Amino acid sequence: MSRNILMQVVFSIVVLWVATHFTRQAKAQATNGIISGTVIDASGAAVPGVTIQVKNVNTGVTRTVLTNEQGRYRVPDLLVGAYEVQGALPGFQTVVQRGIPLTVGSERVVDFSLQVGQPETTVTVEGEIAQVDTTSTAIASLIEQKQIADLPLNGRNYTQLIALAPGVQQAAPGTSGFYGRGANFSVAGARPEGQAFLLDNTNVQDFWNHGPGSAVLGTTLGVEAIAEFSTQTNTYGAQFGGAGAAINAVTRSGTNQFHGSVFEYFRNSVLDARGPFDGPKLPTFRQNQFGASLGGPIRKDKTFFFANYEGLRRGLGLTRVTFVPDANAHNGILPGLNPIPLSPLIQQLLTYYPIPNNSVGGGLGRYSVVATQVGNEDYVLGRVDHMISATDSVFARYIRDRADFTDPFSGSNLPLWPETHRTGNHYATIEERHIVSSAVVNLARFSFVRTREGSNLNDNLPGLSFYPNVPDCAEQVLGGRRRVLDARPAQSPNRRLRRTRSVERQCSRVVWWKLVVFQFGELLTRKSVRISWALARTGRCLSRLPRNRRRRLCTGRVASAAEADLEPWLAVQLCFESRHRQASAQCHYGFRQRNGLCPSAQCL
Repeated sequence: MSRNILMQVVFSIVVLWVATHFTRQAKAQATNGIISGTVIDASGAAVPGVTIQVKNVNTGVTRTVLTNEQGRYRVPDLLVGAYEVQGALPGFQTVVQRGIPLTVGSERVVDFSLQVGQPETTVTVEGEIAQVDTTSTAIASLIEQKQIADLPLNGRNYTQLIALAPGVQQAAPGTSGFYGRGANFSVAGARPEGQAFLLDNTNVQDFWNHGPGSAVLGTTLGVEAIAEFSTQTNTYGAQFGGAGAAINAVTRSGTNQFHGSVFEYFRNSVLDARGPFDGPKLPTFRQNQFGASLGGPIRKDKTFFFANYEGLRRGLGLTRVTFVPDANAHNGILPGLNPIPLSPLIQQLLTYYPIPNNSVGGGLGRYSVVATQVGNEDYVLGRVDHMISATDSVFARYIRDRADFTDPFSGSNLPLWPETHRTGNHYATIEERHIVSSAVVNLARFSFVRTREGSNLNDNLPGLSFYPNVPDCAEQVLGGRRRVLDARPAQSPNRRLRRTRSVERQCSRVVWWKLVVFQFGELLTRKSVRISWALARTGRCLSRLPRNRRRRLCTGRVASAAEADLEPWLAVQLCFESRHRQASAQCHYGFRQRNGLCPSAQCL
C-alpha cells in the first residue's frame, strides 16, 4: 500500500472517531434497515430506561436497547425481514408490537404507550406498521419478494421490475453481444449508464456500467435469491452513490424453517407466428430455464444458509435473406458478356457463396438461410449467516454467473463466421457486525467483484488469404481488421496488392474486458450518527493479445511477385493510477500501428 493511501486510511479513521463523538445526525445503511421510536406513559410524558427488544421473526435474532432521557430509542443495521418489538419496564405493562416489515434501506417508527400495571401483563398489538418512511425525503420504489414471485417476468429477469418506478424508462438494449444485450434504464431523462446497482452493499455493475447479470444473453438470473430491492430515483442519501439513481437489492438469507423450490420453465416455437421472411418451416425456438433453491438453519437461532442455482439453455432459429452470385456467375457467365475464365483464387472464394434459391437477374439470386443462435448460462449463489455471540454476527455471500452466446451470423447474412461471446462474473462479500454498546454498532466489510466479458470471432476459412505461406499480420493482431486482397494479375513483379473494399470482414480475434474491484469498508454508528470509510482498488483491463505476442508480431512481407504493404504492429500497455474519493488503480491496454489500417475506434 502506498504512503498516500495509508495517509487516507489514517485520516478517515481520525475523522470517524471525531464524528462519532461530536455529531448527531446520520442515515441508515444502504441495504440494512432501522427501527426507532418513542416511549410515553398514559399522561404523554417520556419514559426513560425502557428495555426495547427487537426480534427477527424468521431467525430469532434479538437486539436489545434502552430508551434515553427523552424516551427515544434507535436500533440500526437490521437485516430486512419481519420483526416484533417489545417494550418493558417495572411498574408498567409489557407491550409487544408485531407485524413490522423492515425493507431494504428503510426506517420504521414504532412508538409505545405504556400503561401502569404488572410487567407480567402483556399487551400485544397486532397489525402491520404502515410502510411509509417518514424519516427520509428520498423518492424510492420498493419491490418485495412477493411481487417478484407473482408478477410475470419474461426470462425471469427481476431487473425488468425497475421500470415500475416513477420516472424510469427502459431504453433500447444493445444489439452487440460483446457490449451487452441487457436492459438499460433511464431515470428522469438521464443517460442509461452510471446508476449504482448495489447487492448487499456492494456495487456489482459490469465493465460497461450496466447492471449485473450476463451481458451477452441480456438477462439477469437469480430471481429466487433476491429478497427485495428498491429503486432510489431522487433526493436519496450519499451512501448509495450512482449518477442520478441507485438500485438497492438484498439477497435472501436462511431462517429457522427450511424452505426451498424447484422449477422448470419451458418455451418453444409451437405457437409462434411465422415471420415475413420465414420459409414454409418455422425456425426452431427452444428455451429451458430451470433451477432450485434451499434455505434453512444449520444451527437454530445461530447459523443459517441459503443456496440457489439457475440454468438457462436457449436455441433461437433466425432467418436471413441476402443476394449472392447465381449459378451462372459461379461459372463466369455474366449477362451481356462473353464467358470469362475465373482465376482459381476467385473460384475458391465463390465456393463460400451458396447457390441462391431463385435468380433475380444480373448474375444475382435471392438466398434464404436459417441458423440457430445458442446461449447457455449458469448462476450459483451461496450465503451463510452466523451469530457469533449476542454482540457479534457475520455473513458471507458468493455468486458465480457464467454465460456464453454463439451468433452464427456475426453481422453478416451468411453463417460463415460464427462469433462466440462469453461472460464470467464473481461477486463475494463478507460483513462482520459488532455491537459495541446499545448505542454504538460497528460494521466491517470486504467485497470482491470480478466481471469478465470476452468475444471470439472464428473466421479461419481456408482459401481467403490467397497466399497461404505468408503470415497474416492482421490476423495475428487480434481485433485488427483484415481485408480480402484483390487477386487481379500484377502488372509488374513489384506491384503492391490493392484492397477490395467490397469484401471486408473482421479478422479472427479473442478480446476480453475485465473489471476487478477490491473494497474494504467500515461503518460505525453511534446513536443517530453514521459515518463510514471505504478503500477500493479498481482494475479495468482490455486484453487483446496472447501473452507471448505483446511485442513485434510480423512484418507481413510477401516473398513473391507482390507485397502486402503491411507494417509491423506494436502492442502498447498503458497503466495509470487515479485517486478521487477512493484510491484506485486502473490498467488499460491499447494498440498503436504504423500504417493506419486500424479503425480509429480501436487505436489510441
